[in-house]
Amino acid sequence: MTGGGSGGSSGVLASGCFAGATYVSPPFNALDTLCGSPGDACLDCAQRAQACDAVTHTCRPRPDGGFSGATGGGAAGGGTGGGPGCSGCWLPVSGFCVDVANTSVVNCGINGSACVSCPSGSTCTKGVCRSLVDPAGKIGAGCQNDSDCDRVPGGAGFCKLLAVPSGARYAQGLCTRRCVDSMDCGTGNACVYWLGPQGEVENLCYQGCASSTCRAGYDCVDVSLSSTPRLACLPPGVLVDAGPGSSAAAGGPCTRDSQCGPAPYFSCTPERTALGKATNYPGGACTGDCSLTLDDAWCGDGGVCLPFITLRDARGPLVQWSCGARCTPGASPSGCRTGYVCQAGGAGGASGFCTPDCRQAPASFCSSCDTATGLCN
Repeated sequence: MTGGGSGGSSGVLASGCFAGATYVSPPFNALDTLCGSPGDACLDCAQRAQACDAVTHTCRPRPDGGFSGATGGGAAGGGTGGGPGCSGCWLPVSGFCVDVANTSVVNCGINGSACVSCPSGSTCTKGVCRSLVDPAGKIGAGCQNDSDCDRVPGGAGFCKLLAVPSGARYAQGLCTRRCVDSMDCGTGNACVYWLGPQGEVENLCYQGCASSTCRAGYDCVDVSLSSTPRLACLPPGVLVDAGPGSSAAAGGPCTRDSQCGPAPYFSCTPERTALGKATNYPGGACTGDCSLTLDDAWCGDGGVCLPFITLRDARGPLVQWSCGARCTPGASPSGCRTGYVCQAGGAGGASGFCTPDCRQAPASFCSSCDTATGLCN
């Protein structure tokens, strides 16, 4: 493959290409990693997620879209194929892959994302921008795996890569945990569980930015629900469409899901299961997942959209916004139909929702029933 020439000399040498001072003769100048027209400099097509045309000796798009897995070794850092084959990041102008081992503060990224420049006061470690003053592993830090988030409060940390349900990417990953209060997130950080309309329905901790700047890919946003600001680093939102909502009465009687509203957001809890077991919901009750809208009107006539803790696991409590029938706590009548009582909910308990009266079947519905009110303790 080698010869003694250099530059673009004529004659025999003009039939191959030059890799620096090394002459690459045919047919080796048709390799993906050494491709070149006669007398020109050799190109590494693999770094561009392309293949070498054996006739023209030029880089051409691959018929498979570039996912070759072939490894290159040029100055851009040693790319690997294209898309998921790039362990680091792609330079947007040249199309070169910077391998994760060769990422830097000016070209930082992982898993085939676009290269970014880390903000001042940061470094790039394994393709992730990390603050020089705030140790890795905390809320808001970049990550690739759950194990990278070992300094999250409560030991419930995990690495968030994609928003649910929009699928939007969290730039360079986000160390976080589920939460119901900002105290779950550590000093200065914020618990946010109302981003459903922006494409993220999970209740998550985000890094506070009242006294610091956000890393690349995140914006400092006021997430407070009161007049007192609370600033946190959030990813750009992706708007989602939950559809027209329900035309039925929220919390109204039902026997099947279609009576409550369009799938997949609305459902019916029938009075009895398919096996005939009582559910403690007299006449059945319509409900809906309003996490993507946070809109009372979307829930149907007389509806209210309120957050509930639906489960707890190793990542913390999961909050879901659900539709119910609106009522007035303490009022008589409360606004609930027979067999249901009004449970206070919402900010300060100003609004309420109708829940089954536990005195109907207290043993099966909740562990402890208040026989004076019909509410579960």
